[in-house]
Amino acid sequence: MWSGGLCHGNRLQPLEGKWSEIVYCWVCDTFREVGSSCTTLLIMTAHDIPQLFSVELRTSQWGTLVEWYRQVIGLRVLVRVVDDGYALLAAGDTRLAIIDRPEPGAASRRWSLGFEVADLESIHERLIHAGVDVQPPSINPEGFRELTIMDPDGNRLRLFMWGVKS
Repeated sequence: MWSGGLCHGNRLQPLEGKWSEIVYCWVCDTFREVGSSCTTLLIMTAHDIPQLFSVELRTSQWGTLVEWYRQVIGLRVLVRVVDDGYALLAAGDTRLAIIDRPEPGAASRRWSLGFEVADLESIHERLIHAGVDVQPPSINPEGFRELTIMDPDGNRLRLFMWGVKS
């Protein structure tokens, strides 16, 4: 839903059907009032900002990874196509896609999957019960408690909970 034209002077109609006097200029990376002095040719409303649909993990042990994320982490399977080696799991507002590949490449320490949880202690106990190598949660200086684990492929996961118990 990109809209052409200059930021100034254009009225954009957002999804709700109401006329908006505020637009987002992706070049300037700011929200602007219509009539401002921006000269960007492409603008978008707040509804046009891309939404992350899924994160894709490629693996050579597809069945193991699907079951691990389902049973150990607690994600719900939305789609499972065994013949194609594809599974889509619900992970809050986004999804985790697990895709079977004969040579998926090595796990990387450059990224991690971050999961916000409501009860870190209960997750910690579940991980111990599942045989996951896990240390007790630690306190992050930014005000949350977290623990870090690896999935069966060696991908790093951070599970965290806001607020620090006294």
